[in-house]
Amino acid sequence: MKRYVLSLFSALVLAAGLLISSAAAAGIQLVTDSAPASSQTVAFSGISPSCQSLQVTLSLSGDGITYTYLPDSGLNRNGIYTTSRQEGSQVTIYITAKRGVLTESGALELGTLSTTDGTLFTITGYSGLLMTDSASTELPGEDNGSSGQQPGTGGGSSSGGSGGAGEDTGASETPSLPFADVAKDTWYTQAVKYVYEKGLMTGTAEDRFSPDMTTSRAMIVTMLYRLEGSPAVSGGTAFSDVAPNQWYAGA
Repeated sequence: MKRYVLSLFSALVLAAGLLISSAAAAGIQLVTDSAPASSQTVAFSGISPSCQSLQVTLSLSGDGITYTYLPDSGLNRNGIYTTSRQEGSQVTIYITAKRGVLTESGALELGTLSTTDGTLFTITGYSGLLMTDSASTELPGEDNGSSGQQPGTGGGSSSGGSGGAGEDTGASETPSLPFADVAKDTWYTQAVKYVYEKGLMTGTAEDRFSPDMTTSRAMIVTMLYRLEGSPAVSGGTAFSDVAPNQWYAGA
């Protein structure tokens, strides 16, 4: 459950435009196989050695197909968080390192995309390449409409971490963070700022966010509920452990 929440945070921050791609950078190339197959490895060359977070949308030749993403084994280490999202024939991949960098050599193996029914496909290109370095500053990204020819390698699974949420006290309009346990330069500062300003998470106390706290199911459903604008609900639930007067009952 903790893994899902950190992946959600990464996706929210990136999708919200907190990481903005700049002018196209020469040298960044998509590395994959041009031959149709039911499974394709994905990699990039020319990535900055200071890259700590990356988002990219891959365009796939097959529409109306369900794809699965398996992170590369090199990403299966402590502090690396991965998640993906499919929209039609495009799959967006998010990768974030809690500490350190994603690659020091400039070559980054993202992993493997596969079709669930064995349909053959190719990766035709990519767009929306967004990156930040360890100082949370933007790195040059680029869009490219065609894929490379060199195959990559697959394998592995993703890792995860934790976040914190408090009582349903409503959204805050205060632009600065009141949390004494969230430093200005930590790897999750921008994510905390986003969920706090959007009212998705309000902390565990007035001055505490508890970033290393284990996330409960109540916290997760409350975040999703707030993400939908906290709509009005009626009736009860079938869960005997959810009292109607609890802060998470509506969610």
